[in-house]
Amino acid sequence: MGETEPTPACDDRMIVAGELGGPCIDGAPECDGSSVCLVEQAFTIGPNIQNHPNGAGYTFEVVDFPRDYCTPALPPSWPDTQCNSENALACADECGLCAPRYTDADICLRGCRAEVETNSTCREGYQCDLLFDVCDSGCSSDDECRVFLNDMDELVYDADSSYSCNPQTNRCEHPGTPGAEAGIPCVRDEDCESRGICLDEETFGFSGGYCSKIRCDIDSCAGDGICASLDLGVPLCAERCQVGAGADEGNPNTYLNNTQGCRDGYTCFWTGTPSDATGACVSGEFNTIIENNIGSSCADSGECYSPFGQGTCGDPDFTCSLIGEAPGLCNTGFGCTVLDCAVPGMPADVCGDDAECIVDPSSGASLCVARCASAEECPFSGACADLDGDRLTLDSVCLAFCLENAECRGGEICNDSGECEAQR
Repeated sequence: MGETEPTPACDDRMIVAGELGGPCIDGAPECDGSSVCLVEQAFTIGPNIQNHPNGAGYTFEVVDFPRDYCTPALPPSWPDTQCNSENALACADECGLCAPRYTDADICLRGCRAEVETNSTCREGYQCDLLFDVCDSGCSSDDECRVFLNDMDELVYDADSSYSCNPQTNRCEHPGTPGAEAGIPCVRDEDCESRGICLDEETFGFSGGYCSKIRCDIDSCAGDGICASLDLGVPLCAERCQVGAGADEGNPNTYLNNTQGCRDGYTCFWTGTPSDATGACVSGEFNTIIENNIGSSCADSGECYSPFGQGTCGDPDFTCSLIGEAPGLCNTGFGCTVLDCAVPGMPADVCGDDAECIVDPSSGASLCVARCASAEECPFSGACADLDGDRLTLDSVCLAFCLENAECRGGEICNDSGECEAQR
């Protein structure tokens, strides 16, 4: 969370009544200064819980903010407790972090140092949330870990679940399947390693399910699993692979449909260590396009040439990293392109004879862009430019934006929005 993280001293500081994360003073709904008290709320779950071993009349209780919880009313919205970009530092000053707690708002919760076997410095009944490193309401029974709402909003008890409430961490955890490692197909979390999760296709885009585990920075991956970010914002276990494995440089036929050792439909995503081709298996783009069409107009990645499963239809984030948040340009992309062309292990000729691998110096991201001699050769992007201004170091390439008139077609100028338009 960068600059909004609480100071290290907060991790060892006792949580006291009236302060952030502590109980309200003397059992009354009051906190110190401008803080407000989040009063304990108990909810009855049931009856009519389908498949529950205790029968249809069984109920259990879930407690939110047990024994109350103080949180600061942050400026400038006092007495509102909602976090925003203006008051996140004020939250950190109180040893807190802004975290999503309600569907429509973030609030300031007590920060903690996540640990595998304990609930860190959080109070009894609270967990140190592994996603956000804050003290939040924890579980108190196995029922909380096994009862869910189905698509028809009916309460159902999962009789096959091995989830239970760990009284040391106050988190729902499961023992996993012996021998399971990151990257194997899965249907449910319990198919994976201990405390693992199953990343599905609908939510995360992992076809066939993909075993993983969050916070591998504190809870190591089973077997040969590798700890990587996977662009999901938290360290996750993934299947280990080598970028470019199985390729014969100079033979593009060995690039197509090459999963680099990953399972079908997955490609090897470089983990970012300089001069090291180690990667993590993630979903890739594998299709029937065998002709190199980098720079062509496209509506879907399935229309693009995709060596190593790295083909895609444009990459707006890369465009923005090159030119900043120019109006209307961050969503234009480059048409058909191939990502990660410059990472260790990737063949030098992966872009082909008619395309250039360009690298964003600030982020290190790289992609293939069609070469050109003039904008007339760029039917999709409409601009032909030399990014570094030195034709000895980089050929001119088709871009989705322009920086000067000379990059546009004859009779066109580069307007203030970075678009080539007809000269009036």
